[in-house]
Amino acid sequence: MSSVSTSNIIISEDTPSEQAETLKASRMTLKEVQNVASTLKENFFPRKPLSYAPGKDLSVSSIKQPSEPKRCKMVEQITKATQTTFEDEQNLVGEKPTDSYWEKVAEKRRLALEETLEENARLHLELSEKREEVNELLNVVESLKSLVETVTDMLNEETQTQSTNEAPQVDDSGISHSLVDDGADN
Repeated sequence: MSSVSTSNIIISEDTPSEQAETLKASRMTLKEVQNVASTLKENFFPRKPLSYAPGKDLSVSSIKQPSEPKRCKMVEQITKATQTTFEDEQNLVGEKPTDSYWEKVAEKRRLALEETLEENARLHLELSEKREEVNELLNVVESLKSLVETVTDMLNEETQTQSTNEAPQVDDSGISHSLVDDGADN
């Protein structure tokens, strides 16, 4: 069904004029970029003077000048390619596909439909479980609301009884106290 074919890939070397053009369009080194950036006034940011000269401890031989990009010579590569069968090609470009093609398509569709139906059933189960969980949580919320109301009512009643017990009633008349005191002596 599949056959292996080999092909030779040949990469040609650029002409000298193409190499010169490539060299002009190549990337700039960091030093070149810094020189360009220092000449632009809008990007100028004053720096503190360095306590030592940059690059003073580097030897001249360790600094490499940009080199010309290396070009590959003729390279031969072997590639493997698979061919489709004649029947598959005819099913794609022919006027009328064969019965086996339609059987394959029907089987793929059946499998996809079966997978989708299983996923739908699983999602329906998850949805019903989530709905039950939401209903249970709503019941818990209602019971907690009633508990909060009961506790606040109890606290309000308790604060009212404490306020009446702490502050005795004041009688501004003064007469009733004096009569009560006089009657107690008799």
